[in-house]
Amino acid sequence: MRGPRVRTIQHLGLISLGGALGSIVRVWLENHLGAGPGFAGGVFAANLSGALIIGLVVGATERLAPDSAQRLRLLVATGFCGGLTTLSSLALVLAETVEQHRLLSAVTYALVTLSAGVAALVAARAGLLALVLARQRTRRARGQRTRVVEEEVCDG
Repeated sequence: MRGPRVRTIQHLGLISLGGALGSIVRVWLENHLGAGPGFAGGVFAANLSGALIIGLVVGATERLAPDSAQRLRLLVATGFCGGLTTLSSLALVLAETVEQHRLLSAVTYALVTLSAGVAALVAARAGLLALVLARQRTRRARGQRTRVVEEEVCDG
Protein backbone atom coordinates (compact mmCIF):
# COMPACT_ATOMS: atom_id res chain seq x y z
CA MET A 1 0.00 0.00 0.00
CA ARG A 2 1.24 3.46 -0.86
CA GLY A 3 1.62 6.07 1.80
CA PRO A 4 -0.17 9.41 1.75
CA ARG A 5 2.99 11.26 0.70
CA VAL A 6 3.46 9.10 -2.41
CA ARG A 7 -0.22 9.49 -3.36
CA THR A 8 0.02 13.26 -2.88
CA ILE A 9 3.06 13.45 -5.17
CA GLN A 10 1.31 11.29 -7.78
CA HIS A 11 -1.82 13.43 -7.57
CA LEU A 12 0.20 16.63 -7.98
CA GLY A 13 1.94 15.07 -10.98
CA LEU A 14 -1.40 14.22 -12.61
CA ILE A 15 -2.74 17.73 -12.00
CA SER A 16 0.47 19.34 -13.29
CA LEU A 17 0.59 17.23 -16.45
CA GLY A 18 -3.08 17.87 -17.21
CA GLY A 19 -2.76 21.57 -16.42
CA ALA A 20 0.24 22.00 -18.70
CA LEU A 21 -1.54 20.30 -21.61
CA GLY A 22 -4.77 22.23 -21.02
CA SER A 23 -2.90 25.54 -20.92
CA ILE A 24 -1.18 24.77 -24.21
CA VAL A 25 -4.53 23.99 -25.84
CA ARG A 26 -6.06 27.21 -24.44
CA VAL A 27 -3.24 29.36 -25.81
CA TRP A 28 -3.58 27.65 -29.20
CA LEU A 29 -7.34 28.29 -29.23
CA GLU A 30 -6.85 31.94 -28.24
CA ASN A 31 -4.20 32.44 -30.92
CA HIS A 32 -6.34 30.85 -33.63
CA LEU A 33 -9.88 31.86 -32.63
CA GLY A 34 -9.28 35.14 -30.82
CA ALA A 35 -9.09 36.41 -27.27
CA GLY A 36 -9.78 40.14 -27.50
CA PRO A 37 -12.80 42.20 -26.56
CA GLY A 38 -16.18 41.40 -28.04
CA PHE A 39 -16.72 37.78 -29.00
CA ALA A 40 -13.48 36.07 -28.00
CA GLY A 41 -13.82 32.81 -29.91
CA GLY A 42 -10.78 31.18 -28.34
CA VAL A 43 -11.87 31.89 -24.78
CA PHE A 44 -15.42 30.76 -25.61
CA ALA A 45 -14.18 27.55 -27.25
CA ALA A 46 -11.85 26.81 -24.34
CA ASN A 47 -14.56 27.30 -21.73
CA LEU A 48 -17.21 25.41 -23.68
CA SER A 49 -14.96 22.45 -24.51
CA GLY A 50 -13.74 22.36 -20.91
CA ALA A 51 -17.32 22.15 -19.64
CA LEU A 52 -18.07 19.39 -22.15
CA ILE A 53 -14.96 17.44 -21.13
CA ILE A 54 -15.76 17.78 -17.43
CA GLY A 55 -19.26 16.47 -18.14
CA LEU A 56 -17.78 13.43 -19.87
CA VAL A 57 -15.31 12.84 -17.03
CA VAL A 58 -18.00 13.10 -14.36
CA GLY A 59 -20.18 10.69 -16.31
CA ALA A 60 -17.31 8.26 -16.84
CA THR A 61 -16.05 8.34 -13.26
CA GLU A 62 -19.45 7.43 -11.84
CA ARG A 63 -18.84 3.89 -13.12
CA LEU A 64 -15.16 3.54 -12.18
CA ALA A 65 -13.49 2.26 -9.06
CA PRO A 66 -12.86 5.13 -6.59
CA ASP A 67 -9.06 5.22 -7.07
CA SER A 68 -9.32 5.21 -10.87
CA ALA A 69 -12.08 7.82 -10.77
CA GLN A 70 -10.01 10.10 -8.57
CA ARG A 71 -6.95 9.84 -10.83
CA LEU A 72 -9.01 10.54 -13.96
CA ARG A 73 -10.70 13.52 -12.34
CA LEU A 74 -7.36 14.94 -11.15
CA LEU A 75 -5.70 14.52 -14.55
CA VAL A 76 -8.54 15.64 -16.79
CA ALA A 77 -11.09 17.67 -14.78
CA THR A 78 -8.79 19.43 -12.32
CA GLY A 79 -5.59 19.51 -14.40
CA PHE A 80 -6.43 19.65 -18.11
CA CYS A 81 -9.71 21.54 -17.80
CA GLY A 82 -8.26 23.77 -15.09
CA GLY A 83 -5.54 24.84 -17.54
CA LEU A 84 -7.91 24.97 -20.50
CA THR A 85 -10.74 26.96 -18.99
CA THR A 86 -10.16 30.18 -17.17
CA LEU A 87 -12.36 32.62 -15.36
CA SER A 88 -9.61 35.22 -15.55
CA SER A 89 -9.58 35.19 -19.37
CA LEU A 90 -13.36 35.44 -19.40
CA ALA A 91 -13.24 38.32 -16.93
CA LEU A 92 -10.61 40.11 -19.03
CA VAL A 93 -12.67 39.78 -22.22
CA LEU A 94 -15.74 41.08 -20.40
CA ALA A 95 -13.85 44.00 -18.83
CA GLU A 96 -12.26 45.02 -22.14
CA THR A 97 -15.65 44.84 -23.87
CA VAL A 98 -17.25 47.03 -21.17
CA GLU A 99 -14.34 49.49 -21.45
CA GLN A 100 -15.23 49.85 -25.13
CA HIS A 101 -18.74 50.87 -24.00
CA ARG A 102 -20.24 47.64 -25.31
CA LEU A 103 -22.16 46.61 -22.20
CA LEU A 104 -24.82 44.67 -24.08
CA SER A 105 -22.13 42.67 -25.90
CA ALA A 106 -20.38 41.89 -22.60
CA VAL A 107 -23.59 40.77 -20.89
CA THR A 108 -24.62 38.70 -23.92
CA TYR A 109 -21.19 37.05 -24.12
CA ALA A 110 -21.23 36.24 -20.40
CA LEU A 111 -24.74 34.76 -20.54
CA VAL A 112 -24.06 32.74 -23.69
CA THR A 113 -20.77 31.43 -22.29
CA LEU A 114 -22.29 30.36 -18.97
CA SER A 115 -25.46 28.93 -20.51
CA ALA A 116 -23.61 27.02 -23.21
CA GLY A 117 -21.08 25.72 -20.70
CA VAL A 118 -23.71 24.39 -18.33
CA ALA A 119 -25.68 22.90 -21.24
CA ALA A 120 -22.54 21.22 -22.63
CA LEU A 121 -21.64 19.73 -19.25
CA VAL A 122 -25.15 18.41 -18.60
CA ALA A 123 -25.54 17.05 -22.15
CA ALA A 124 -22.14 15.34 -22.11
CA ARG A 125 -22.76 13.72 -18.75
CA ALA A 126 -26.27 12.60 -19.66
CA GLY A 127 -25.17 11.35 -23.08
CA LEU A 128 -22.32 9.33 -21.66
CA LEU A 129 -24.51 7.82 -18.97
CA ALA A 130 -27.11 6.90 -21.61
CA LEU A 131 -24.42 5.17 -23.66
CA VAL A 132 -23.15 3.27 -20.62
CA LEU A 133 -26.67 2.12 -19.72
CA ALA A 134 -27.41 1.09 -23.33
CA ARG A 135 -24.18 -0.90 -23.40
CA GLN A 136 -25.08 -2.64 -20.15
CA ARG A 137 -28.55 -3.55 -21.53
CA THR A 138 -26.92 -4.93 -24.70
CA ARG A 139 -24.52 -7.04 -22.65
CA ARG A 140 -27.36 -8.39 -20.53
CA ALA A 141 -29.38 -9.21 -23.66
CA ARG A 142 -26.40 -11.03 -25.19
CA GLY A 143 -25.94 -12.97 -21.98
CA GLN A 144 -29.59 -14.06 -22.04
CA ARG A 145 -29.33 -15.11 -25.70
CA THR A 146 -26.19 -17.10 -24.91
CA ARG A 147 -27.96 -18.97 -22.12
CA VAL A 148 -30.93 -19.78 -24.41
CA VAL A 149 -28.58 -21.12 -27.11
CA GLU A 150 -26.69 -23.18 -24.52
CA GLU A 151 -29.96 -24.66 -23.24
CA GLU A 152 -31.09 -25.51 -26.79
CA VAL A 153 -27.76 -27.20 -27.53
CA CYS A 154 -27.88 -29.16 -24.27
CA ASP A 155 -31.53 -30.19 -24.84
CA GLY A 156 -30.93 -31.15 -28.47
